[in-house]
Amino acid sequence: AERLVVERCESRGLAYVALNPAVVIGPVMTKQHTKASAIFLRNIIFGNKVLNLPSSFVDVRDVATAHVEALERIHDIDGPRRFILASDAECMNATELARIASRELPQFEFRAPPMYDPFRMKYLYIPLSRLPLLGRHVMSDIQRLAFTTPIHFSNAHAASQLGLSFRPLETTVREGVESISG
Repeated sequence: AERLVVERCESRGLAYVALNPAVVIGPVMTKQHTKASAIFLRNIIFGNKVLNLPSSFVDVRDVATAHVEALERIHDIDGPRRFILASDAECMNATELARIASRELPQFEFRAPPMYDPFRMKYLYIPLSRLPLLGRHVMSDIQRLAFTTPIHFSNAHAASQLGLSFRPLETTVREGVESISG
């Protein structure tokens, strides 16, 4: 989709930007919003299983600000027009959100049981997935990579060209949890 936008805009002489957010979390406005990526926070509140993949996160308000700044600065952008939107926090297992919430809101108990048993993943499923013939029935190459490869994103280009300052992940988690638990 992004490639199509770039081709069309370039062929018509139009300016464009592409904003590529990490997993978007933070305060929600309605209960329906907790069914999207804010489900990571909802699950730690209710102790539901959390998809335990290496993930990077960004505050929903930072994504909104990036859209406004991109529109306002679209003709002043120097260099690539593709922006990664991610907090300054390192890539982490999504279950770590419960630890952050516990530090930020110690009066509550948060749990994040992993959706996939880490021991079985490390010592059974991932090794089996590398075997010829059998491996593809256990998990695909892309699934194995998703579980084993933390991806580190840099928001430096978005910060410099769009003037963004990303919220600390601790603030995003705390305020997101508070908005959901009301």
